[in-house]
Amino acid sequence: DQTPRGHFSALARDVAFGTAMVALKIVLMAHNAWMMGDAIVRTLYRLFVSRQNLLEWRTASQAHKAGDNDVGSYYGMMYGAVIIGFVGLAIPVLADSTGAFVAFFFALFWIGSPAIASWISRSAETEDRLRISQADIHTLRTVARRTWHYFESFVTAEHHHLPPDNFQESPAPVVAPRTSPTNIGVYLLSVVSARDFGWISLSDAITRIDATMATIEGMPRERGHLFNWYDTTTLKPLYPLYISAVDSGNLAGHLVAVAAACAEWAEAPSVHLQG
Repeated sequence: DQTPRGHFSALARDVAFGTAMVALKIVLMAHNAWMMGDAIVRTLYRLFVSRQNLLEWRTASQAHKAGDNDVGSYYGMMYGAVIIGFVGLAIPVLADSTGAFVAFFFALFWIGSPAIASWISRSAETEDRLRISQADIHTLRTVARRTWHYFESFVTAEHHHLPPDNFQESPAPVVAPRTSPTNIGVYLLSVVSARDFGWISLSDAITRIDATMATIEGMPRERGHLFNWYDTTTLKPLYPLYISAVDSGNLAGHLVAVAAACAEWAEAPSVHLQG
């Protein structure tokens, strides 16, 4: 958006983001100082005094898993910031310094920094706040149903249960008898979605997935990887032969999702038989 309104809107967002980052750095300043001081003292002690635990290492993920995400846990992890906050306030107050007023606000930030850190570390749960109008729901379901109708119409035994790349309506109806790993993955996900929407039965979904997977097992591959294009009628890879990291990655991700759906169906088949 190159209009003045768009420019100033983007500028306002940048200013707000920058201000928030500066404020956060100030709030976490005492905690960072405590951690750095602790690391320096601990390192010097181990190097020149104890000569032990020189290779001790704790990753961020391990530290995150070790503690809970509640406010109390954050105060337990960031107690150093609280100590610095109280000391930073006590010194000017006891010295009857004019800086006590300024120190009060910094101390307030630092003492409250564990609570702030806990708040900003919470997951952004937006699912419960998602609101879609009835008109949008109708539009999305229509698009989904038409998308499934494509696969329902063209994924046939003639094409070895593989999805053709496209269907040309004009100037004459023509089905493109080729497919790719991405096309296959999207089709398998569409089968799962069609079952979730109730457009096909559970047995139909399983039959479709099984037929496609059986075809994949018999297709020529290179070190386990599918080539990027195949003729759906002969299952021969199309020239030039190459393997796409993008398409292979797409298929891998789709298969993970399909496997999760199959596992869910297996856990409670009676539930998914309904509809």
